[in-house]
Amino acid sequence: MIDTGKYEGHTEGEWIVKGNDKWGWAVETPKHNDPMAFIERRNDDGQIVSLSKADARLIADAPLLLAEVKRLRERHVAFMQWMIENHDEIVNEWEASE
Repeated sequence: MIDTGKYEGHTEGEWIVKGNDKWGWAVETPKHNDPMAFIERRNDDGQIVSLSKADARLIADAPLLLAEVKRLRERHVAFMQWMIENHDEIVNEWEASE
């Protein structure tokens, strides 16, 4: 399971992908209006090559993905609590439908 607590204090809000395939990609936030990360990788020969725009978008969507993980965990906990509280009724209805 991912420890979402290690992301506390991250830059909130929308992250934006800027750049192009030739020069690479930067991830910016409107809050700071300056690049917070330049994205590059090195090939097997050690030469710098840009990542795909899809990789840059994945990085930029990190805050949204984190929020979704947290939302789904809360729903899961609420559902499990509901299942515990209604266990007998659920089993009775299930057995009656057989």
